[in-house]
Amino acid sequence: MLALQPLYGSRADKGLKSAAEDDMVGMYAHTTFNPEPAPSSIDTPLHSFLTAKHVDHMHPNAVIAIAASERCAALTQEIFGGEMAYVPWMRPGFELGLAMQEIARRQPGVKGIMMGQHGFISWSDDEKACYGLTLELHRKSVRLH
Repeated sequence: MLALQPLYGSRADKGLKSAAEDDMVGMYAHTTFNPEPAPSSIDTPLHSFLTAKHVDHMHPNAVIAIAASERCAALTQEIFGGEMAYVPWMRPGFELGLAMQEIARRQPGVKGIMMGQHGFISWSDDEKACYGLTLELHRKSVRLH
């Protein structure tokens, strides 16, 4: 997936809801090891552009209540402090994956990203730590209610 970034970057028509972004979905099959894989998810860049070995992508009700709120950015800061960054809603795909990659690069202390009107994503190099972090972040969102 990372090798597709220069290809996408070279397209003059790239951007949200662009033909370039749509064309990239067809390229996902070239990134698998199985010669007859199931179709890749439109969310594949969200998971693969983060450098951690384990990535959780969740949509629990308490998080959706925050993500769908008009005050999502402010609530994310109030509830999670510097643990979770915020990205406004973007259609899942290459642009959102690149935006999340940039957030993780610029804010190395961030443990997750709240996706406006979508859900959240968290990551770690250790699977058990990733799972624990996901539960911790979810619990913080539940404490609100």
